[in-house]
Formats: sequence, structure tokens, C-alpha cells
Amino acid sequence: MEPLIRTFMEHRAEGILYVAGFHQEVLLPEVLNRCPMVLVNCFDLAGTPSVLPDDEAGQYGLVRRIIQSGHKRIAYVTLQPGVEATRLRLAGYRRALADADIVFDPDLVQTGYPDFSNDSGSLISAILKLLSLPLPPTVICCGNDEMAVRVYGILRTRGMRVPEQVSVAGYDNHSAIAETLFPPLTSTELPYLRMGAMAADLLFQYIEHPAGTVRPVKVVGETIWRQSVMNK
Repeated sequence: MEPLIRTFMEHRAEGILYVAGFHQEVLLPEVLNRCPMVLVNCFDLAGTPSVLPDDEAGQYGLVRRIIQSGHKRIAYVTLQPGVEATRLRLAGYRRALADADIVFDPDLVQTGYPDFSNDSGSLISAILKLLSLPLPPTVICCGNDEMAVRVYGILRTRGMRVPEQVSVAGYDNHSAIAETLFPPLTSTELPYLRMGAMAADLLFQYIEHPAGTVRPVKVVGETIWRQSVMNK
């Protein structure tokens, strides 16, 4: 990354937006007289201005809405452990349960992808564990919409109807997936468009009024309610 930043500076860039592929901590190189920079979808410990998805609030809003629709046995099949999105969304899931006085059941939390390989075998194992519980879940929340697609298939190969027998929710609100599945998928958006717009505004402000350490700007994604979650 350092050569790229130096190249931008050589071309007299007045500011830089650094965008990460997923929510993560980054380590910026030491570059003298670096121009103003805003991080998008990532953060560093030095306090560089950043715009982040509010993953905790997003998952909280999704689970709260599911609880309001009458569900109490709500499973969560997570993304990889150790990544920011998993940690924050699990916190949001647990907070929504606590606010509704629903006791957290660790058996209802499974890891769908143990690493970045999108391992279908691990996801199948996670779903089978949930379905074999004495009190199986009535809703399965998935770490992302791509996982939800596979969960639809796993359930249907076992003769289970969505949402009549098991409801399913995703995360990302990837319209090419969520709107074309049958039934259409309830999902919480990753608010990339708003994050980008806010990052650009923040960068312009930072260029005009350079400041010290600032708190990250967090953007909450909206829950889009569709037919994959049944009201009880």
C-alpha cells in the first residue's frame, strides 16, 4: 500500500479514500507528510478518520424484528470467527435476546464458515446440529446472503419448507440474491452507498479543517423484511 500512497502524493492528491473489502483493522504505512485520508469499511489504532458499518446495531435490529414477529428460538450461523463482523454481530444478536428477556442458548450459535473458504461441509454440519436439537430453532439467521442461499438448499434437500417449517434471514441485502430467492429473503443491508457518501463528505471536511483523532462514523443498515421469515 505504501508505494500506492506515495504515487498518489506524487500526483498531488489532496485526499485519499482507502476502502477495505471487509470490516477489519488495517495498519497504515508511515509516510511523511501524508495527505488527508479517510478509511472506509476499516479502521486503525492511530485514529485515522473512518466510516464503518454498524454491524452490532444491524444484527440487533434484525433479531429484534424477528422477535417482534413471534419467534424465540432464533439460531445464528456466523461467518468466520475472529473477524470484526462476527464479533460485533454476535454482540448485537445477544443484546436483542437480552432486551427481550430471552435466555441466550450457546447451542443455537454455530459457525457456518470456519475460514474464508466458504466450506459447504461445515455449513451442512452446522445446520444439522441445529435441526437435531431437542428444541430446534424456528429461525436461522445467516452470516450473509450467500450463506442463506445454501441454507435454503440444505433445508429443501431434507424436505423442509421455508418459511413454513423453518424461517431464514440473511445479511448484506444483496439484491441479486435476496430479491430473486423463493421466498424472497429477509436481510439487513450493508450500507455501502451511504458509507461512501459520508466518507467523501468527511474527507472534504478533513481537507479544509485538519483535525486530530476523531471517533469512527458508524452507519446502520436497514432491515429489509421479506417473506422468508414467517410471523408466528
